[in-house]
Amino acid sequence: MKTFTFLSLVIGIVFSVSSFAQNVPNGDFEEWETGVWDYETPVGWMNFAGMAGGQDVFKVSPGQSGDFAVELKPWQVTGMTSYTLATLTTSFPVDEQFGNLSGYVKGAAVGTDTLSILLVMFKDGSPVGGGIKQYTGEISEFEAFNATISYSEVGVPDSAAILITLGDFEGNGNEGSSYTIDGLELNGSAGIDDEPTFAILGNPYPNPANNLVNIPFELQGPNDVTLKVYDMQGRQVYSEIERSFAQGANEIAIGVDGYDAGIYFYTLSTGKNPMATRTFIVK
Repeated sequence: MKTFTFLSLVIGIVFSVSSFAQNVPNGDFEEWETGVWDYETPVGWMNFAGMAGGQDVFKVSPGQSGDFAVELKPWQVTGMTSYTLATLTTSFPVDEQFGNLSGYVKGAAVGTDTLSILLVMFKDGSPVGGGIKQYTGEISEFEAFNATISYSEVGVPDSAAILITLGDFEGNGNEGSSYTIDGLELNGSAGIDDEPTFAILGNPYPNPANNLVNIPFELQGPNDVTLKVYDMQGRQVYSEIERSFAQGANEIAIGVDGYDAGIYFYTLSTGKNPMATRTFIVK
């Protein structure tokens, strides 16, 4: 197995994008500009293919409700025959604990490619919530989607980041994969209790992991915990259903020696109180 680093790099630099004080800036993809690269990109958003002489985002018309939408396609590095993961990202301030990210999508994937729309909520620079929506099948006409946002603590986040990718979990892609996205918007209320079930949701360790990864968390009181782990294709690869834990610091150990190399997402919940999505890497 090999360590996967491409998506980690993208997530790590997502906050280098310019911020706008509004709900998903240019989430309808009506504003475009010719920026760093020699082709148009949506204002307020950033992609990475141009650094290697490629293009992975395209201005298409018509959009779901307006004149334009954005299309993602895996791209070729100059001088190479293989295709690489398409990316599009933005970050911006928020002043509300939104309940979901909605939008519209259409398109189709080739092979193992997956469209992932990942939202992460931050407070004082630390992740406090998130949600994800993924597609692998064909959608011939624009279809509405909602990605529920789960939070790990009470309080209003101060910023958000959206990362959209199209490709496989190793950072590659296939010629012919294409999805069009439009009308991204944060809405609704999270509706979690005033007192969260978890005081602390720790970071998984070791990360990257070879044989075993530990999922730490702290409970404010005794409770039944459900843990679910998913791969980048949205397939559930592990579950621990309503296991009882005592108040205080706890953790769940997962054997990952049989897992493919890549990034995995997990959610930890106690009934109606789901936790923010976290990730770990298997190498």
